[in-house]
Amino acid sequence: MVLPLFDRLLVDIGDEQSIAADLPRFRRTMLNLKSMLEEATPKSLVLVDEMGTGTAPEEGARWQWRCWTNFTRKTALCWPTTHHDRLKTYASTTPGVLNAAVEFDDVNLRPTFRLMVGVPGGSSGIAIAQRLGLADRSLNRRARS
Repeated sequence: MVLPLFDRLLVDIGDEQSIAADLPRFRRTMLNLKSMLEEATPKSLVLVDEMGTGTAPEEGARWQWRCWTNFTRKTALCWPTTHHDRLKTYASTTPGVLNAAVEFDDVNLRPTFRLMVGVPGGSSGIAIAQRLGLADRSLNRRARS
């Protein structure tokens, strides 16, 4: 893959929180995204990790979708990450948007860093929790409450 020359690299990656500065992850991300949307040009590259994290999952997914839509209208290339199935479906059904996933080694419980283009990623949270010793009964009881 050959990438074009970009005039800006706009990035929001990481999970730094500062209670002292009163900037929880969601608020910090929203401030960063606002600034990035204002700065983005048709020649920008935008990298954003889990932009809807830190609020209710359904609300976060809606916010992520809105941001993706705005960035893809404004920029040459936007590479967001998500665990939201709704957004993976959006990527699978929207022209000009493509899913990709990083392969996960279920035996060793770690990413292989092999990029699988055209494939929506899966989450293995429950399987990982079980492999780390959380009892099925505890997980099932928590899910019902």
